[in-house]
Amino acid sequence: MNTNSNEEGLEVLAEMIEIEPKFFKKKFKELNELLQNIFKIKNLESGVKRMTTEILVDYAEKYPALYRKKKDVLTNVIEMIFHHMVEIENDISESWMCPPEGYNEDMEDDEDFETTRFGMGAIDRLIYSVG
Repeated sequence: MNTNSNEEGLEVLAEMIEIEPKFFKKKFKELNELLQNIFKIKNLESGVKRMTTEILVDYAEKYPALYRKKKDVLTNVIEMIFHHMVEIENDISESWMCPPEGYNEDMEDDEDFETTRFGMGAIDRLIYSVG
């Protein structure tokens, strides 16, 4: 799969949702199914999966009542977020196998830490908007 075209397609969708969110309100079920199906594609770049999750969290901030009414959709978005936070690479680096002792400031720049930060932020945004 071409990751750049996947990301570009999702960026266009995100822009359309930003410009015409009411159109997608009428297609709420289809929008969620589309993004969740994209998310479930095996071996899909984590950046593309993050974009699908980000679009759904953004939409929840715009229309929190929809997510309150559709608990199953909210549950699926939360599961997507937690999937980001716990997903690990199959290849384990040497630094993970033999970590240095003590706190490492470089850890905050680590891609895995950034993924965790994304997930924590997304959960905070859902709690704030949906409740």
